Amino acid sequence: MLVLAAAVGYTAFVAWQRKTGSPLMDVRLLARRPVATGAFLIAMATALMIAVFFLGNFYLQHARTYGALRTGLLFLPVADVGPGGRTGSTCVEEPVMSQEQWPEVGAPLRVVPGTASCGARTSEH
Repeated sequence: MLVLAAAVGYTAFVAWQRKTGSPLMDVRLLARRPVATGAFLIAMATALMIAVFFLGNFYLQHARTYGALRTGLLFLPVADVGPGGRTGSTCVEEPVMSQEQWPEVGAPLRVVPGTASCGARTSEH
């Protein structure tokens, strides 16, 4: 039922975007293979991430009989490093280091200082 509602909503959005004078996005872009592939991969990555957290939570709490605190602590590294691994910092407002500042180090080694400085900045509030 929810998938059907999403399909109807998406179809209505596409129809509205095609007939409006100033569309939010050119929906013809979605017909291009690289864009469609990217959208599919993002959807699959999102589904896998939700599955890991949702089903992993059930597995750890019911099959392994871990408590809520232990389960949460087991997911903490994934929740903390995940955004940092994609952006270089878990803080949204400003990047801590850019690739231009540390060109020889690379993105993976920027995660630790980015996450640490973000934690220090958010703990001050």
